Amino acid sequence: MQAFEPAKLSRQILTSCFAAACIGFLLVNMVASKAVANFDGGICREMFDEKQYNQPYYGTWCWWLTKAFVDQEKTPDVILLGSSQMNTAVLATDAQEAQEAVDLLTHRRVNALERRLFTIGASDPRVFNAAIAGAVASDYYMAAKALIAGANKPKIVIIGVSPRDFIDNKLPSASSTEAFRFFSRFVDTGKLTAIAYPDIFARINAQVSLTFEKMPLRQLHGLVDNFLVAQKAEEPKNASKNQLLAAVLNTAQLVKPGEWMIPANIPPMFDDNSDDYIRRYHNPNPASYPIQLAFLNDLLNWLNKENIKVLVVAMPTLPENRQLLPNEFWSDYRLKLSRLCQNNGAYWVDVSHCSDFEKSDYGDYVHLNASGGAKILDVFSEGIAKRQDLMAAIKEQRGSLASRP
Repeated sequence: MQAFEPAKLSRQILTSCFAAACIGFLLVNMVASKAVANFDGGICREMFDEKQYNQPYYGTWCWWLTKAFVDQEKTPDVILLGSSQMNTAVLATDAQEAQEAVDLLTHRRVNALERRLFTIGASDPRVFNAAIAGAVASDYYMAAKALIAGANKPKIVIIGVSPRDFIDNKLPSASSTEAFRFFSRFVDTGKLTAIAYPDIFARINAQVSLTFEKMPLRQLHGLVDNFLVAQKAEEPKNASKNQLLAAVLNTAQLVKPGEWMIPANIPPMFDDNSDDYIRRYHNPNPASYPIQLAFLNDLLNWLNKENIKVLVVAMPTLPENRQLLPNEFWSDYRLKLSRLCQNNGAYWVDVSHCSDFEKSDYGDYVHLNASGGAKILDVFSEGIAKRQDLMAAIKEQRGSLASRP
């Protein structure tokens, strides 16, 4: 008679339970798959229907940005890429010049720049703001590669850059941002994958996370969670003393239209954000510097091959912010970016140290208000007007936005 072995029996029970759990998990996912919508391939309008609660990252900032892009009737002539520096300038200027509040989530057409382009000769210009708060150069790459597909090519891309886009000491890795994770479902980073993820474990975790997000059970969980968030009745949030910065720099994940409004006629006020940038610029030559430059280089190279004209603008900041970085950094930074532009057929416009932007043009040491926003939009339009090929591009006939696969 075989002796009773508790340990062996326990292993058999655990093995059987694990196998049963796996089978059950697969069966439940098969059933659940009938309850959720699945979209294969690239970005499509149906994916961003407001009833698609099951979609990964539903209701995040990048979700609303992409929804606004696919909802356009016509391909924009100009797309703006940048961070909150671009957003504050664009949104504040539009609100001020139109004398009406604008919604940070849904207001993506840049009327103030369209008017300027019309003045210099564009017949019916359309400008789309694809700037993302907190974005860095790798995020600009991901957003552009995801949104600009096939026939959906703008004539010109304007990229607003600053040192934080390349040397942010608070950034763990290129792949750690919401924008990178969101757009990674649609973009093959190719040779840049190795530098986007700091180690093999990060790459494995990203792949597992992406696979998990596609599972029906995970989507059903997201469906319920996002549905409850979407249905929750909330009063529009009252911004703090600086309404423009409060809206553009907020860190909320799930957001809704009407929650973050940029009012017209924001009273002049100034926030001291020195402490934040002291931490971001603590090391002026972090490991992220060459990584972010590599992403920008690949982006410029790709846009050039796609025959899309590019204007890269070094955004202005106040001297107090610039002085947080040594002169050696500034010389290296400006030289590297100007060479990247030259090597990839892009135009380089540097107003990083421009004295035309005064303290009254800022909401803090970095972000422009409506007054400064009007000035930087003038820089954009003048940058196009001074270049014959950009002017020729802006006057070309625009087509309808192509349907997504």
